[in-house]
Amino acid sequence: MKVARDRKSSVLASNAVHHRVDSLTGIVTLLAILGANFLSNAAWLDPVGGLLISLLVIKAGFTNTLSALYELADRSIDEEVRSSVKKQVTKSLGGWRRGMKWN
Repeated sequence: MKVARDRKSSVLASNAVHHRVDSLTGIVTLLAILGANFLSNAAWLDPVGGLLISLLVIKAGFTNTLSALYELADRSIDEEVRSSVKKQVTKSLGGWRRGMKWN
């Protein structure tokens, strides 16, 4: 995820989330299977494990969808770009208010 943030790549971020969800679902599956095999009367672990996996996948999908929608709406611009634009707009509006031309 660090590389995705450094390169500002939504594709790398999405791939990192996918990899993280794959790892977490594998761990949940392993724990549910081991628990069901070693604990008596633990048949309830299978549906609980399935629910946890479903929640992980839904959360990852929602996060990726929201990020893609923000990117489409140009809402996810960097703070550096945002502050630069704000500075230039403030500078331009300040000059306009004093009767100067737009810079």
